[in-house]
Amino acid sequence: MRRGPTRRRYLATVGIGLAGSIAGCFGPGGGDVSSDSLPATFDDRIPELLDRYDVPGACIAFVQDGEVTWTGACGEADREEGRPMTTDTVFRAASITKSVTAWGILNLVERGEIELDDPIERHVTRWELPEAEFDTEAVTVRRLLSHTSGRQMGTADDDERYAPDEDLPAPEAILDGEGWGSAARFEHPPRSAFSYSNAGFALLELLIEG
Repeated sequence: MRRGPTRRRYLATVGIGLAGSIAGCFGPGGGDVSSDSLPATFDDRIPELLDRYDVPGACIAFVQDGEVTWTGACGEADREEGRPMTTDTVFRAASITKSVTAWGILNLVERGEIELDDPIERHVTRWELPEAEFDTEAVTVRRLLSHTSGRQMGTADDDERYAPDEDLPAPEAILDGEGWGSAARFEHPPRSAFSYSNAGFALLELLIEG
């Protein structure tokens, strides 16, 4: 799985907290909503949510029986340029890619190419784990997938992060702290606590790339 489009430039981002609120706007479970009623509901509810969460813009698709039956866009894709959001605006995938990465890892497991309890160092040689006070073989594929590997990285200030229109760094660069403030490190021993880890999934991406 080599990077092509995932390293290209993306135009807009959307607040994570908005997603759950939008889902609730269209009725319990979306069961009483039809594509005919969506435009009015969208126009009535979404601008309020964008303002509440300070999100520049959003694009929403209504999927029914596996088919996209309606799409709508609201707000701006670029506040500085005043560029409006459209249903064709490209968004940064962000942590949605973690689900795709997990699928790729489990595909390798099903094919017998790796085991969930393999130490990550057995498969990743392009980046070395930092020194730790414990045996780093405890950093396994399973624990990286479940955010229990003990790995974390510092948070960068806004002016230290890569800009939305820049290509994303390679996984090795992210692990070294490029665009994220500080390099990946161990905050605690593996399996001792849950800690949401971008660094862990960057390592899993390296495993998939080989």
